Parts: sequence; structure tokens; C-alpha cells
Amino acid sequence: MSPSLSVSRAERIAPWAVGALFALPVLVAKYPPMADLPLHEASVGLLRHWGDTRFAPPTIYALNFGHANQLFSFLVLGLAYVVPISWACKLVVAGALLALPLAAARFADHMGAPRWTALLVAPIGLGWLFFWGLVQNILGLVALLSVLPAIDRFASQPTWRGVAKMCGIMVLLHFVHEAMQLVACGALVFCTMGAPLRWKPMALRATPAVFSLLLAYAANRYAWTVAGPRQLRARAFVFYDFMHKVVGLPGVLFGGYEPYVRNLMMALAIMPVVLLAADRARLRRAPAPGLAERLYAWRFELLAVVLVALYFAAPANIWSTTLVYHRFLPPAWAILVVCAGAGVRERIRLPARLLCAAVPLASLLIAWPSFADSHREYSDLDALIDRIEIGSSVVVLNLGPDPKYRLWTPAIAGGHVVAVRGGRTTHDYTQSPVSPVTQRAAKQWPEPLDRFDGVPGNFCPDWDFTRFRYLFLVSTSPGLAYAVTLAVQTDAKLTAHQGHWYLFESMLPRVAIDADDAPLPVPHPPSLKERLVEVVTGLDQAERESGKSQLPEGWFDSSIK
Repeated sequence: MSPSLSVSRAERIAPWAVGALFALPVLVAKYPPMADLPLHEASVGLLRHWGDTRFAPPTIYALNFGHANQLFSFLVLGLAYVVPISWACKLVVAGALLALPLAAARFADHMGAPRWTALLVAPIGLGWLFFWGLVQNILGLVALLSVLPAIDRFASQPTWRGVAKMCGIMVLLHFVHEAMQLVACGALVFCTMGAPLRWKPMALRATPAVFSLLLAYAANRYAWTVAGPRQLRARAFVFYDFMHKVVGLPGVLFGGYEPYVRNLMMALAIMPVVLLAADRARLRRAPAPGLAERLYAWRFELLAVVLVALYFAAPANIWSTTLVYHRFLPPAWAILVVCAGAGVRERIRLPARLLCAAVPLASLLIAWPSFADSHREYSDLDALIDRIEIGSSVVVLNLGPDPKYRLWTPAIAGGHVVAVRGGRTTHDYTQSPVSPVTQRAAKQWPEPLDRFDGVPGNFCPDWDFTRFRYLFLVSTSPGLAYAVTLAVQTDAKLTAHQGHWYLFESMLPRVAIDADDAPLPVPHPPSLKERLVEVVTGLDQAERESGKSQLPEGWFDSSIK
């Protein structure tokens, strides 16, 4: 248990200051650079307008409550009745970034570690988890660090009242993020090490763990009852090789920046950990009398080691659940860096404090350009979004070329459009079986998603414009956008343009928005890539005949997948 130690004013304020510093750019930017956030925003937007059959057609969507990971959606939903939905999302994300170092400081107090270690945990919230848009995972990490002291106390002195409290904590973690619920279950096991093997206390300790595993199993079975076609045909396991995980380790913690940036960030973060661990090693402590006591003394470090091992051993995907192994590393880092300073709160020296403070500042500095990029793109998108008729089908194609090492993608901004204007798109969270609003399996459109997800050139204008009323094209090349306008001119008209965004509206007869999915006709109609080849060939020929360029200023050769 944590000793009663004094905390300096600077040490007390530091986690609050860093949390507020990380929350600020989320609130300042038009929209944070989080890849998956628009996917979650879509499901909440539909839930906010539930009952408006034009905005959220009940023939496509159904309410789907009671699944894991839904707390974020309901937090946003509550705020969406007071502020616009994009602001509701930003407030919850900012709150999570503020809470992360505070939760780490709480765990540090329990371990007798300096609260400065919480500053080494904070960048996890602005790293890989952030840019992938895994806000539920960030909230889960906040909840996990907050409850670790309670788990440790319960394991030391189990009671029936404690059993009820632990089961409640497991339910909370389940609805925040299921992966962190399972980590908490593992923490309960490790905190039990060294306890006397008496049947009643062991039964009390085992009850929440068994309850947690049964809850996870039941939730998994429940989710599969509403799984869609893409989930049902997903591969059981996808593994990445060991060296890929070794090289990618700094990126999984601090973001997928250029290799030298993320590696330097990792080196900077490790330096204060080494200093803290050295101070801890110099502490004079009486040796633990037995193996069980020694294992208990290192219980959280052993938990972190197991989480690191799971990072290297776990698959990337399990059925439709993606990014599996990545999720074990952030809690492992958070626990290890706090435990590195266990017992040395009053011994921490100035170099370690300064290095702890430097890490979040470095994290914010390297993340800032991504916020500026996202702010610019979503400001331009929002200038066009009101031109979308409520309850329409929308598709977003990103033809790039994207800035190198961009950590988010505008390709899934269709979720943001659905959140504001309703209807449907190819990418949003409603196709997940654990979304609070889910697409009915029979009404999902997996065919277009399978065909041009990541390969926008496979979009077939004279087929896809019969299913999608609007196309948002995003491209940093004006010439490429001009060529697309020519390529689709018989199928759709360009209605508006802002920055890198181009809005096209179909001129073809369209199927109903709740139509069933349909296969691409045979023979296949020409793809956008094939149409663009024809356009460029024609423009080149016209240029040769006239001696004048037929392309606008700013055109340059650009490959399209």
C-alpha cells in the first residue's frame, strides 16, 4: 500500500497541467486528427435523431444496446443534447486526455511513486491510440489505472462487500473497453500472488475474476447474434511477424511518425524511467522472506511483463476484431513507468523531474501539425456538408496524394457526414455488432466497401452513382480533381468545391437508400481509374493537336490505386 508521503505543489499540479495541455488542441481544432472518431460519431448522430425516419431509416438501422465498449457513445449522446455532436465528441475526447495523467497519478500515489511518472503516461493518450481514434481504449486505460489500487486492496483483504464492488468495477470496465476489463481481471490474479491458500479468501478473490470472464464470454456470444456479412466471413486470425512488432513498438506507443521521430520519442521517454529505476534500486530494503512475498512485491511489474509478452504473441486480428496485439502495450507501459519509481517519491532528483516534463511537451510538439492538418480539412468539409440532403447515401474517396506519414485519413469522414446529415455511407461504426445503433445485417452494403476500400480507383461511376447520391472527393491535386470531373461528367455533376474537397451529386436514377446489396454487373462497368486513363489520353491528344495545355495550372502526374 502507498506510504503517507508529502507531495510538493509542483508535483500535485503537474498531472493537471499536462492533461489540460493535451486537451486544449482537441478543443481548438475544428476536428481532432483521429481516424476512427467519425465512425463512432455516426452511430451517436443516428441515435441522437432516432425517431426521425428520414435521418435514421429504421429499415436500415436498429437499436443495439447492452454491448461492450458503449460508454463513450452514451457520454457523447448526453452532451449532444446540449452542444453540436462534433463538439460533444471533442469534449469527451478532451476529458479522456485530461483524466489519463490524473488516473496515472492516483496509481502512482498507491505505489508510493512520484506523480511525475504520470507525465510519462500522458503521451500514450496522444499517441497511437489517439491517431487511430481508439478513444474507447483511452477511456478504458483511464478507468483501469483508476481502479488498480482498489483491485490491489481487495486482493489483500477480500470481503463479500469487496466482491460486489469488484464485480461492479468489472461491469464498468466492460462498457468502457472490454480489453481493459480483461487486463483488470489479470491484475486481480497477480495481486493475489503470495496470499495464504485458504479456501474462503481465495473463493472471494476468484469470484470477480470468474464473473468477468463469464461476462466477456456472454457479451461475445451476444455480439455474434447481430454480426453482419463482413464479420461472418472474416479470417479467424491474422499474425504479424516478430520483427514487425519490434520495429513498430515506439509507434504503437507514441504514434506512427517518421521512424527517427518515434524512435527519438521512445529514447526520450526511457531516460527518466532509467533514472527512476536506478533510484529505486538504491533503496535499502529488507529482503522478502520467501518466493511468494517476492512475487507479491513485484506483482504489477509481472503483470506488465505479461502484457508485453501478449503484445508479441497475440494476433493482429481475431475474426472481425482488429488491432488486437497493439492494445496490450499501452497499459504495459503505463504500469511499468509508474512502478519504476515505486517508493522513491522523496528521492526523485531534478534531472528525472525535468525529463518527465519534457516527454509530454515533445509529444505535443510533434502532434501539433496533425491537428493543423485535420483542422484545415474538416473546416473545408463542414463548409460543404449542409449541401447534403438529409438522409442521403454518401461515399468518400480519398485520391490523395496524402502528406507523407499522415497519421489519420479523411477517407472515413463519411461518418462525420452521417452524424450531421443522416443517411448512410460505406465507413462507419454502425456496421459493428457492438454499435449502439447498428445496420441490419440484410441491409448492409459490403460489396462497394470490399471493392474500393483502400483502392478508390475501383469506384465504378455508372454503377455506384445508382446507389450513392453524393460523392465527396478529397484530393490535394487540383489537376486530378479536374480529371475526375471530366471522367464522371455523364454520371454526376460537381456541385461545390472547398479546399481539397469536391462534392459531386449523382444524375442517374438511384435505388432506394434501404435497397439490398447487389453484385457488380457482368461485364464490369469501367472503373474510375479506367475512366481517368481515357480522360488523360484524350487531353494529351487535344494538347498535341492544339499546341496548348488542356490541363489547369497545378496539374501534375499522380498515381491512383
